[in-house]
Amino acid sequence: MYVILDHTMSTMGDLIGFKDFLNDTAPFSTKEHQAVYKGSRRYLDFEIGNDYNQTCAYPPFWGDDGHLVGSDVTDQLKGCFNSDFNQYGDVSAFGLVPEWQQQLARFSRVQDRLREWVPSVRERLERFTCIEIAMLDIDGFRFDKAQQVSSPRHDIMPDAN
Repeated sequence: MYVILDHTMSTMGDLIGFKDFLNDTAPFSTKEHQAVYKGSRRYLDFEIGNDYNQTCAYPPFWGDDGHLVGSDVTDQLKGCFNSDFNQYGDVSAFGLVPEWQQQLARFSRVQDRLREWVPSVRERLERFTCIEIAMLDIDGFRFDKAQQVSSPRHDIMPDAN
């Protein structure tokens, strides 16, 4: 018998809300929203942050057609909060918003989204995955929402076509 675990990359619980939108859907915003904890429970290994960093190294984002997005999208992404979590707002249904927004937003006001594209966050995810393998002696993973996981490569260039 083989044991395969379901792995949801970058999606967590529902502990974080957005200021002024705790009981409502926060609109998607490339300028992000300030984050707050909804109650007394906290993530122990990841932090929210509300200090804005004017220079933020984003990963490549993909359009609905499977190609890298153009400057019409990347020019909107200047700076971000110093957070382990995406704070861009919520999307309510996949297929109704551009793919690149789905890579940044929370789904239906739940599933706090880690910035797995930030090297320190990715390193922690990799370390936790190695611990899982070692402790549970599993044989593999099934990745849920794999297309939402951002590529860590910043050197991907779009097609010349």
